[in-house]
Amino acid sequence: AEVLPLVLKEMKSTYGVFGYLDEEGALVVPTMTRDIWDKCQIPDKDIVFPREKWGDSTWPRAIREKRTICQNEVSTKSPQGHIPMYRHISLPILFQGEAIGLFQVANKAVDYDAKDVALLTMIADAVAPILHARLQRDRQEKSRKRAEVKVESLNARLAQRIVDVEAANKELESFSYSVSHDLRAPLRAIDGFSNMLLEDYADKLDAEGNRRLNVVRSSTQKMGQLIDDILAF
Repeated sequence: AEVLPLVLKEMKSTYGVFGYLDEEGALVVPTMTRDIWDKCQIPDKDIVFPREKWGDSTWPRAIREKRTICQNEVSTKSPQGHIPMYRHISLPILFQGEAIGLFQVANKAVDYDAKDVALLTMIADAVAPILHARLQRDRQEKSRKRAEVKVESLNARLAQRIVDVEAANKELESFSYSVSHDLRAPLRAIDGFSNMLLEDYADKLDAEGNRRLNVVRSSTQKMGQLIDDILAF
């Protein structure tokens, strides 16, 4: 915002824009002559120009071809509703051979010449490393914030997973104790009645009958131990 008025003053130009290329390659124009915005009658006007919608006017060609385009005649490729541009310079801002931004100045009272192009080129060369550093800083900050959001999302999902697992474990524990109680009741009955038979009817049972009752009692006790082992597991 501070650079553009100085550029227009030095270039003796009425209108101008100063934009940069974002990570997707779109041209973003955060600062422009206020008259351009106020007088522009393009529907749904915006300050972001996606690369696939650039068209073939001078500023897209300047960026694509990485060369300055100076035109001292009315632009015929401006979108309908755009303010008239009688003469203009479209100059890509280059850093290490890559286009990272754009200066466009327009409607000087007289034709632009080689000195104007040289002056704007000098300004762009001075601006390029500063603009590049700023863009890198902003992109790193955005990347850091995206990483933080991702970590927060993962932490939230992990915390919810822990809650879910704890709830599942509590349900399983409750289920296990309920099942163990239901299993122990008939085992206690089997063991108890078997013991009563051994105590009260031992003299009426032969040796094989007593052995079989002892096997029943031993099996119920073994089953009880298995239930304890399952609960421990």
